[in-house]
Amino acid sequence: MAILIGSFAPNSAFALTVDEELVLGQSVTTVPETISAGVTPFAGTVTKELVLLVDVSGSVNDTEFNLQRDGYIQAFDDDSIGGVIEQIEALPDCLAVLYVHWSSPGSAVVKIPWTKICTEVDSKAYSDKIISDVDRNQSGTTAPGNAIQFAAAQFGLSYDGEEQIIDVSGDGIQNAGINTADARDAALAGVVDQINGISIGTEDGVDLWYPLNIVGGDGAFSKSAADFNDFVPAVKEKIIEEVGPEPKPVAGELISLDSSALVIAGLTGSALWMIPTIAGIASAGIYLIKFRTNRD
Repeated sequence: MAILIGSFAPNSAFALTVDEELVLGQSVTTVPETISAGVTPFAGTVTKELVLLVDVSGSVNDTEFNLQRDGYIQAFDDDSIGGVIEQIEALPDCLAVLYVHWSSPGSAVVKIPWTKICTEVDSKAYSDKIISDVDRNQSGTTAPGNAIQFAAAQFGLSYDGEEQIIDVSGDGIQNAGINTADARDAALAGVVDQINGISIGTEDGVDLWYPLNIVGGDGAFSKSAADFNDFVPAVKEKIIEEVGPEPKPVAGELISLDSSALVIAGLTGSALWMIPTIAGIASAGIYLIKFRTNRD
């Protein structure tokens, strides 16, 4: 109900000042996130929908913000063999991406609306859009649960994807807003298929906190960047893994067969082949017995 109610409420109805957020901290637990006004009209189907949740809270200074942004810029400009662009072009029906800044409860905002990316030209143009997004316009506490709730409400508004993925990046654990694990579970119980995380640094054990509280869904995973400089290659690897197609069985390849079943099948097969041999030996034995009896 929280997501449904938040979907139709204005952003200003739940916004708090930075000072209020800092005072309330963990006590802010019921602020619903809302659907952004910058959503494009419904535009059709895609293979995957991906929401990029970019942490711009108070712990991320301007230098770190730029390094984080550069990670996404380089990712969508990656035309290397096996890189992001190659993975996107391999999708049957393209990728739709939503780029979101998040920090305090009620502060999540769409910076780049849903965009369909099918080709190298599309991906590089999207990279250019991120370059032009220089205004962070956020600060304050860290509420990843609210960010996840916000992201979950964005799916199906502009595109209908076969798979819905949320990608959360950040350098800190929750210190405000709704419970992150609860928000994750609610999103997965709804339309979201997978929530992945990329933590930055190790402060407050964020590298251990992300896998336990952010990550969820079939095939979900978490990556850890040592610092914001390390974030650039790490986020590229992460998007490649998210966008890349599911591994498909090779023709004639045996998949997920229990070894004991193979042994039993092998023994059974051997036994079937041995029946004629056993029958032949038995017949020979009967013949010898009769032959000896006649002689006696």
